[in-house]
Amino acid sequence: MLTKAFDKSARLRKPFRYPSRRSDDPLALDPAAHPCAGDRAVVSEQPVRMIIPFAPGGASDFVGRIMQPKMGELLGQPIVVENKPGAAG
Repeated sequence: MLTKAFDKSARLRKPFRYPSRRSDDPLALDPAAHPCAGDRAVVSEQPVRMIIPFAPGGASDFVGRIMQPKMGELLGQPIVVENKPGAAG
């Protein structure tokens, strides 16, 4: 008896569908139409801290220090690499 009720309710439910990414409003996706479009981004004067959650000298430290100069160029700010063992949790 329970299986019949379960099967019936399963047949009545509609399949889940993800919402469409398209919008009916063309201005909804236009970044220039956003109310804050004219505002400039606030850039901090302090350097960006890249925290590496492992001890210095390891592979993570090596990769972080290799990425540091290119990241600094892309962001336009100095990057400071900090090793904090145990910061991963």
